[in-house]
Amino acid sequence: MSTSPPPLTKEGTPLGTTHVLPRTHPTFGARQPLLRRRTRLDEPGAGSQYAYAEHDADSNYLEGRKNYKLHLPPNIPVNRFWSFLVYDSQTRSMFQTDQQFPSIGSQRKGIVINLDRSVDVYFGLKPPPGKESTWVQTVPGKAWWLMLRLYGPLEPWFDKPWRPSEIELVK
Repeated sequence: MSTSPPPLTKEGTPLGTTHVLPRTHPTFGARQPLLRRRTRLDEPGAGSQYAYAEHDADSNYLEGRKNYKLHLPPNIPVNRFWSFLVYDSQTRSMFQTDQQFPSIGSQRKGIVINLDRSVDVYFGLKPPPGKESTWVQTVPGKAWWLMLRLYGPLEPWFDKPWRPSEIELVK
């Protein structure tokens, strides 16, 4: 049996659990921690690869009332495009927010790319000043998880010299 991330109390402690057999989980086979990736199923430059995270760098569940930052190093290894989607841990559906989609990706118009070609992505209730184009809104009182999707992943993804940062809590 597997345990999905539970809703959190105001103090950040889990409030109950839901037990789901892994093969019946809606994202079984797609949800993989950012540090552990799927085995090579596609040739570099074709297909897609997915990674997920549900904890921050301190191993705490991601919470909608907090703000986070994730750094994508330069030369994101994709042939086509990359994106992040934010999901509600309880319903396993995309978050319902004021944003049209709870996502950010290389196809978004106006996304800010750093001078070194890296990208900083922010998650939280409100965007940090000047970071609106690389921000995804979250929902207070909700735990969430994040899916990184790479379309046409290249060798550095498979060989692992390139990897996203841990998800850092922004205070």
